[in-house]
Amino acid sequence: QIAQGLCSALVAPGISAITLGLAGPRSFDSQVAYNEMGYSGGYAFTAIGTGLVAHFADPRFAFLFVLGMCVLSLGFILNIPKATIDHHIARGLLNVEMPSIENPKNIEKHRLLQTTHNSLTLAPPSVTYTELICQSQVILLCLAVLLLQVCSGCSLPLVGQAIASRTSANNSMLMVVLMVLLGRLTATTVAVIMAKSVDRVGRRTFLLITLFVVPCRVLLSAVLISNSPALLSLQILEGIGTGLYRTISQVIIKDLARGSGRFNVALGVLSTCELGGLASSYLLGQNLAQLYGYREALIALTFIGIIPFLMILCSFEETRPFILEQETTPLKPRRNPADDLDRWVATD
Repeated sequence: QIAQGLCSALVAPGISAITLGLAGPRSFDSQVAYNEMGYSGGYAFTAIGTGLVAHFADPRFAFLFVLGMCVLSLGFILNIPKATIDHHIARGLLNVEMPSIENPKNIEKHRLLQTTHNSLTLAPPSVTYTELICQSQVILLCLAVLLLQVCSGCSLPLVGQAIASRTSANNSMLMVVLMVLLGRLTATTVAVIMAKSVDRVGRRTFLLITLFVVPCRVLLSAVLISNSPALLSLQILEGIGTGLYRTISQVIIKDLARGSGRFNVALGVLSTCELGGLASSYLLGQNLAQLYGYREALIALTFIGIIPFLMILCSFEETRPFILEQETTPLKPRRNPADDLDRWVATD
């Protein structure tokens, strides 16, 4: 479990950084949504595959099936050419493009331009770790994510335990598998929709929808906990919340860390809060269920989930760049400092 935790902590930020380095800041938003579509679809495929292998062959072969999926995933990662990843952008720094010089008038001019470009490209991060983490927007987002995970982390296991307490083992296992599959398939659909709309709709709007859907799903689970078919249909809300959160959280972190060179640090802090909230959810939810019952535990988690929605609604600002000007005026090309040096050399 320790090894699995270490791998999980490294894989998600690594894929996000590679995505930013490959797609760039402008295409990152939609590409993250496509990544989530592949993640949720692959999760559903692996769940179906392992179930079929365990049923028709041997449960031990299910682990080999998962291992095969991991090997294929590693092969795809290794096939990404290193030259296509801009490590400068992958860290969250702004891109400074070197102007093309097909016929330089003199060698000195080209050398000065190249030197300027290299110094800009290799510029150190503009903020320290402390300055980034202490930003009010970052603190607010991390607290909201922590409380969101406290609300949702243990809800599905509690529902599964409630179903298992009143049905046979086979039926309860089938029900839990169907709940997971329906949630992941819904998340895949949501990711496709977000890939088309994340650049046009504000990040704050998607985040508020996420923070509203999750406690509603937990509350409805508490109300309908004795109705297994209704609980299955509620996984549509689970898929909506999961698909929105996994996409929009990375996009917001990219916006907040833009130009700082600390994108991976910010993503690591958010992941830490997410995992901390998940662990706290299991600790709190299971103890409440043991003391008071499953319905009461879910209701208590719902009240915790209302807090981050109110926090973001009242205090969080929109992070999408050019939120007002983007629809009315075309984006102007960013001024390249090397152009000033170009004019200086020419006049000299």
